[in-house]
Amino acid sequence: MFVSLNNTGGKRIIFGSNRAILEMLAKDIMVQEVVTLHPEDTVAEATMKFAEHKVSGCPVVDDEGTVVGILSEADVLAHLKTQYKSLKMKLPPEIMFGISFEEKVEEKEMVKAFDEIGGAKVRDVMRRNVAVAGENDTIQSIVRRMVKNKINRVPVTSGGKLVGIVTRGDVISGLYQNDSSTPRRSS
Repeated sequence: MFVSLNNTGGKRIIFGSNRAILEMLAKDIMVQEVVTLHPEDTVAEATMKFAEHKVSGCPVVDDEGTVVGILSEADVLAHLKTQYKSLKMKLPPEIMFGISFEEKVEEKEMVKAFDEIGGAKVRDVMRRNVAVAGENDTIQSIVRRMVKNKINRVPVTSGGKLVGIVTRGDVISGLYQNDSSTPRRSS
């Protein structure tokens, strides 16, 4: 099977051998219009941006455009505190001359839990250890990073600044896009 793809440089790439796939670079499939977050954004603002742009995560960039973190829906959900523990004094106590306590784990409504985290700053919830790629990194090396780090997206940088992003979907689309008229995803 042969597949053709127009990359961002306007070159046509024909796939039909492992060699062409191995030679694909980040700049060949990356999305250049990246939805980003700022460290001072709130988690509520971040989740609204996820929904508005139909993305599941975004790089976090500072005022100079440097990637300082990444935030995903999974990170937000991991920070939701839907359980809490409380101690309750047992009466009568289990021991004769003492006080007994019982630990009780209770569930909190998801909406209430989100209200508590929604006002938090992105900088307090984001992951700081971000796997990034350069424009000339091979897709093979980016996929390896995705699998090794169990991540869905890799920001692409040049000179320390964000210039694009490669997601798992971009990799699949890049490998199997049959027609150059097929619209590309905008981050």
